Parts: sequence; C-alpha cells; structure tokens
Amino acid sequence: MNETKVRDLAMMSLLLGTGIRVSECVGLNINDIDLDTCGARVYRKGGKESVIYFSDEVRDVLENYLDEREMIDAVPGNEDALFLSMQRKRINVRSVENLRKKIRRKLVT
Repeated sequence: MNETKVRDLAMMSLLLGTGIRVSECVGLNINDIDLDTCGARVYRKGGKESVIYFSDEVRDVLENYLDEREMIDAVPGNEDALFLSMQRKRINVRSVENLRKKIRRKLVT
C-alpha cells in the first residue's frame, strides 16, 4: 500500500470531498481536472457531463498525486486515465471498493 499511498489518498479525498460515485472517479482523465478552478469534469449516469468543485485541501492532494502520476508510463490506451492500477492501467471500480473496505477495517480496529 505504500507504493500507492499518494494515489489512494488522492482518490479517497476526491470521493469524500465531492460525493462523486466510484464509477465517475475511475472514469476521470487527467485533462478532466482543473486545479486552477478546483473543478473536475465528470460523466454522470446516462452520459450527462457535469462540473464538480472541490476544496483547496483536495486540490493540494490531487496536485501532489499529479506530480507523481507524470512519472508513470501507462499501458497504451490508458495514457489519459487519472488513476492507474499497479499494472499501469485505468483502475477499476472493484479495486477502489476493495481499497475503501481495507481503509474502513483499519479505522474500526
């Protein structure tokens, strides 16, 4: 988990800070994030596009992650994905759900 700590913090901060669905989060591309306006373009259920806004704290965490993300060479076809798995592909909903469960277990114990 140490190698994904910055990514995981960015994902969880974005999810908690905006209330977007996990599926909307994993569907984000790098160019959907605008750190200047603290906004993100998300594609809602039914294909509707919306802009959601996040706090300065979330922006700082995302900025830190984006610096790290620049160093990762994604698998072809996944270059635009904001959040990548350890296999350098777009992370999937199940992986994020498993991460959320793992964090919840640590908080409870």
